[in-house]
Amino acid sequence: MGAVRPSCVPVEVSLHVRGIRPLFPVLVVALLAPLLGGCETLERIIREISDGASCTSDGACLGGTCLQDNQGFPGGYCTTLECDAQGCSNIFGAECLDLASIGLGAACFSECSSRAPCREGYECLTVDTKSVCLPMDLAEAFPGAGQIGTACGSASDCRTDTCLTNLIGGYCSQLDCGGDGDCPEDGRCLPLDPEEPEGVTACFRTCANDAACRFGYRCADPDGDGGACVPVDEDERSPVRNPNGRDDGEPCAVDINCKGGTCLIEQTGYTGGYCTTLNCAQVGCNPPSGGTAECRTVTESTVCYVGCSQDADCRTGYACVGADDGSGVCLPPSEGATPPAEEDTPGGSTDIRVSCQSSSITGGRALRFNIDPSTIAFAVVPYSTSESVRPRRLLGPSGQAVADFGSDHAFMNVNPDILVNMTPVFFPAAPQFTSITELGGGEYTLEITTRDSRPCFYVLEKTSPGTQLDVNFYLLGVPGLSGSNALDDPNFSQMMTVFRRIFDRAGITIREVRFVDVAGDDLERFRIIRSFNDIFALASISRDPGSSLRERLSINVFLIQGFSISQAPGLLGVSLGIPGVPGFHGNSGSGLIFTSEYLPNAAADTGQTLAHEIGHFMGLRHTTEHGGSTADPLDDTPRCANPDRGANCPDANNFMFPFSLRGVTQEQVSDGQSFVLRRSPFSQR
Repeated sequence: MGAVRPSCVPVEVSLHVRGIRPLFPVLVVALLAPLLGGCETLERIIREISDGASCTSDGACLGGTCLQDNQGFPGGYCTTLECDAQGCSNIFGAECLDLASIGLGAACFSECSSRAPCREGYECLTVDTKSVCLPMDLAEAFPGAGQIGTACGSASDCRTDTCLTNLIGGYCSQLDCGGDGDCPEDGRCLPLDPEEPEGVTACFRTCANDAACRFGYRCADPDGDGGACVPVDEDERSPVRNPNGRDDGEPCAVDINCKGGTCLIEQTGYTGGYCTTLNCAQVGCNPPSGGTAECRTVTESTVCYVGCSQDADCRTGYACVGADDGSGVCLPPSEGATPPAEEDTPGGSTDIRVSCQSSSITGGRALRFNIDPSTIAFAVVPYSTSESVRPRRLLGPSGQAVADFGSDHAFMNVNPDILVNMTPVFFPAAPQFTSITELGGGEYTLEITTRDSRPCFYVLEKTSPGTQLDVNFYLLGVPGLSGSNALDDPNFSQMMTVFRRIFDRAGITIREVRFVDVAGDDLERFRIIRSFNDIFALASISRDPGSSLRERLSINVFLIQGFSISQAPGLLGVSLGIPGVPGFHGNSGSGLIFTSEYLPNAAADTGQTLAHEIGHFMGLRHTTEHGGSTADPLDDTPRCANPDRGANCPDANNFMFPFSLRGVTQEQVSDGQSFVLRRSPFSQR
């Protein structure tokens, strides 16, 4: 399945080790790995000398420093000092924090969570938004992970089992409180939306002043009964988390290097590191001096990238992606999706024919194809093996534009930023565009912007709405789960029940469910996803489930152990395309990836997430996008002016609402959404 990336040798460790002596144990362990019983033994030994491990001397630590008992660290604590310059030494998860308040300055502390608790003598405490293992004596200075007001990505991160993911960085809370007495940890019970005092109530963290609240929040006392950490007003929000940090796009080693508070580290594909600002739809960006920064949606988060018009505008190691249409951003060079070969008829199927015939137009190519008069929906998948591809206009048989991707179909300009060189488009994308397929058939033309003189494409047509959907689950080290027992597993079954129920409401039955147990090198590499590069690489290991068109139009779902991606904290799942690539497997746009870590305790929520991401893959957008500035094109889905209102939004119960809301049943499907799903090439009869 392609080149093998070693999973046992700690190649990345040497990038962070300080000095010669601490490096010695790593070299010994690497050399002895074949004699130590494999990856599990090697991992255990590396953990025992990484940041956060117990120690008695500096030489026992990869980072070169052992914080001793007499410094307040029971049993000793390995760390890396001056990590703001070189990063941390724990390849399994550590945070570089400036704890001047306890006399340390920049030092590394091991990450923790409810699923990865701290050793004896330590507690999982939250410093701003980072949960790390600190001595229990510091519990008065920092809140415990999962307490009211701490950052979260999902309900399982919170002791109250409720995460308000619509608030900046997520906010552990408890809904529908009747008063302060209903809130744990002396929380304050306040209206979730101050403009609707009779609306949904929630518990907020108590405070004495703004310094007691984390980034993006202030201490307010709306009723005179005590302060609470509430979101900063929109007109007062700032993207600056670290005033002395570097602008978006600048090199970095750790988060505290960056003005926006997030560093996309080199080990995840960003040469020299890349500063960015998360939640930019709510707080804005930190553009470089004399330059610009663009706020882009990345899965369920929003992230800042430096704007550009050509490769020369970007620093070494980066390319200007999307420059063809004037919306370029500096990103690591990408090979994009792996497209099918010319005239490919995979698996012997004759139902998918690839053509590489086109004609030249200014700035791109024109792709011509015939549509049958009986067709009610069709998909066009243009791609290039070497250049980016962006759809421009669809012309009907008369030569008149029936879809313009710069105006009435601008909502479809998502795939060029995700897949880059392979951009599926489905028609009609909403009920109001049905006229596109009611022209009596004939020759249509899709105009695309590309520098490739010979792009390829294929077309899929359907003559009736689909009523069935097939799904292929790829399992990657999910504890206790395999293809042979998945359907009998109670948590997996509950997840599937919710998924089936939502799609039943769209008029679609989940027909065949297949399983693939991923093993060997692919399992070791991909069970924990640490970068978007690995997301695309994982999708590429998918294989054709069969030779028939029905089998090929199934959807691949990769169920992994978890995500650990800097620019998408709390990520639950990701759809590789809106819509995804139909009919061809084994390319980097071939499916969805989502985490199984919440399956044991939140199977129903995982089922809703599964339905949500598959909705994206079949062509649905969020009912309202982050920040409330844009919405889907459907007339029958409500729009929320401010999605931060969460449960108070009119579309909060819809399964395509942008945030997962604990305590809110998000299973509504509108007629317009059913229209899109049933005309997607993935739904069949």
